[in-house]
Amino acid sequence: MDAARLVLDATARWNRLERRVGLLPSEPLVIALSGGADSVLLLALAALSEPRARLHAVHVEHGLRGSESAADAEFCARLCLALGVPL
Repeated sequence: MDAARLVLDATARWNRLERRVGLLPSEPLVIALSGGADSVLLLALAALSEPRARLHAVHVEHGLRGSESAADAEFCARLCLALGVPL
């Protein structure tokens, strides 16, 4: 499957999930972003499917893993900047 088809398929799945859980288009949507593969994919799908004014991300750096925690926070900040999503 080519990249364009994967994006279309993922976007369609996101739209089905949105309908299933009853997300209203007027409500803000906040994605918890750890920096791991699951939350990064979720944010990327939401960024493809949602109006930017509605979408926000949150990342909490507890500092429990030292420099790794700081690196996760920096990655999340760069990702949100690249996607145009407020963090």
